[in-house]
Amino acid sequence: MQEFKVAKIINDYSLVINAGEKQGVKKDQKFQIIGKKGKEVKDPDTGEVIGQLDELKGIVFATTIYPNMTVVQSKIKPSPFYPDSLPTLKSIQAAQHSMYTKQHEALNVDVSQITGGFSPEESSPIQVGDTAVMV
Repeated sequence: MQEFKVAKIINDYSLVINAGEKQGVKKDQKFQIIGKKGKEVKDPDTGEVIGQLDELKGIVFATTIYPNMTVVQSKIKPSPFYPDSLPTLKSIQAAQHSMYTKQHEALNVDVSQITGGFSPEESSPIQVGDTAVMV
């Protein structure tokens, strides 16, 4: 598992990590943003450490890859239109709107660290320096 760091917070759905093409990052690659390291979990029979439960702050995907950095974004929200249910006018309009606009899920970021870069609850917010684990 390769670990990198959050280098910049662009907005509440876009981050920059300190790894890019030279470090093997590929388009749509998944990263977990990790906060505090968790306590070790031991096998009850052997006492062997089998892992640890780290604080998972968010999941992002590589969208724009540079030689030594990558812009990552949260996943796109699912469409509000469900084909198995009887559509209402409101759900049809929402589905039409979502066909033309992609909306990303907001990440829980430390808003004081949002610095831009593009024009136009339970866990602590994502901060510059958090670990980004390539999944």
